[in-house]
Amino acid sequence: MGALSWRSVVAAAGRLRKEKTEPVDLVLVTDGSEVASDAVYQSAWNGLAQYGDESGLKYEASVPAGRTTEDYENTIKEAAQKGASVIVCAGTSMSRAVYDAQRDWKDVRFLLLEAEPVSESGRSRLRGNTESLEIDVSEAGYLAGYAAVQAGYTHLGYIGQKNEENGTKYGTGYALGAEAAAADLGLGENSITLDYTYRKKQQRITVVFGKNQKLVW
Repeated sequence: MGALSWRSVVAAAGRLRKEKTEPVDLVLVTDGSEVASDAVYQSAWNGLAQYGDESGLKYEASVPAGRTTEDYENTIKEAAQKGASVIVCAGTSMSRAVYDAQRDWKDVRFLLLEAEPVSESGRSRLRGNTESLEIDVSEAGYLAGYAAVQAGYTHLGYIGQKNEENGTKYGTGYALGAEAAAADLGLGENSITLDYTYRKKQQRITVVFGKNQKLVW
C-alpha cells in the first residue's frame, strides 16, 4: 500500500477517537531501530507526520529501550497511557506485542505494517481495532524524491541500510522520483545531484555527508 493510501487509513482511525472528544495523538513505535534506519519506518513516519501536520494533531516516534516483546509492550503501553488514538508498528518482531495490545487497549487503533498480530502459540488474529497493511516502499520513495525536487531541493542525499531489501527499493524509488520531478520542471541535465550510500543496521550516523546536502533521507 502506498504512502498516500496508508495516510487515509490513519485519518479514518483518528476520526474514530476524535468523535469521542478525547485527546488525539499519533505514535509510531519502532522495533528498537531509529526511524531513519529503515525504509518502512521512513514511509510510515512521513505519512504520520503529514497527516498530523495537516490535521493539527500531535505525533511522535517512540523507540523501545530494547528489542524484546516486553520492551515493545511497555512502549506501546506508554503511548496508550499518553492518550494515543493511533499506534503504528511494523514488522514480524512486533507481531506478538500487537496481538496482546489490541486486546488490552480496545480504544486504541493499531496499524501493523508488513505483518499480522500473532500469539505466542502462532495464532493470528486481527481484532476490530487493528489493521494489517503492506507499504509499497518503492512508491513511497518515489513520492519522497519527487516531492523533494518539486519543493526546490537540488542536492539530495540518501542513506539506506546495507543488505536490506526495503531500503534498496525505497532508495531506487527516491532516485526515480527525483529524476521525474526534474523532467517535469524542465530542469537541465545534471541540475539534480544525489549522493547514495548504505550503512550497517546497528551503525549510528554521526556525519551524514561532506558535501552540504540540502536534503537527506
